[in-house]
Amino acid sequence: MVTEQFKGNLHTHFEEVALASHDTKIRKIIVEDYNRDIETVSTFVDEKMKQGLMRTDVDAKTLAELFTALYLGTMEKLVMGFPNKEVHDQWIKSMMLVLGKAR
Repeated sequence: MVTEQFKGNLHTHFEEVALASHDTKIRKIIVEDYNRDIETVSTFVDEKMKQGLMRTDVDAKTLAELFTALYLGTMEKLVMGFPNKEVHDQWIKSMMLVLGKAR
């Protein structure tokens, strides 16, 4: 779904990050956006934990950070031209490993 939604534009995020390393205004915007994303994912994870659908031996923010890092790594592989199926399969394996068994 993500690859279809952002097809042809995946590289934009990485270009913005590269610019942020040299431009404090862009860096501020990207950091604020990143923090909002982490908060959103953390809230989602916390809700799933309360529903017993996600592991609870790790705090929600840590899992949100991990999910975001996995997502960005996945997008990076797509930008570099890795085959979609390979990236998809690795994403599923990674998420299964991270999620583990709900406790």
